[in-house]
Amino acid sequence: MNCLKCGRAAKEGQVFCPDCQEKMAKHPVKPGAVIHLTHREVPLPDKKSAAKSREATPQDQLLQLRKMIRWLAATITLLSLLLCAAAGMLIHTLTEESAVPAIGRNYTTAQTPKP
Repeated sequence: MNCLKCGRAAKEGQVFCPDCQEKMAKHPVKPGAVIHLTHREVPLPDKKSAAKSREATPQDQLLQLRKMIRWLAATITLLSLLLCAAAGMLIHTLTEESAVPAIGRNYTTAQTPKP
């Protein structure tokens, strides 16, 4: 187990190493109090950095760019189709309204002259 404060090895079952425990003994804290550890004096080794990251080859970069271009083309095509469908519905609604009266518009408001 590693010390929560500095990252060095701690004894089994201990949360802090002996050095950190000695430093903390000088500044007692009430039992049950919440403490915030601001930084580590010695950082723990990062598992992700330990694994060697592979440099992307030009072929890999080209494949990624091609995938992104295909995705963008599909997205633009879909948005264009949706826009055309919306425009078609709008045109159909506007032309249909003038040909057939809508519900509730089967009357006229024109007044006839009085004799």
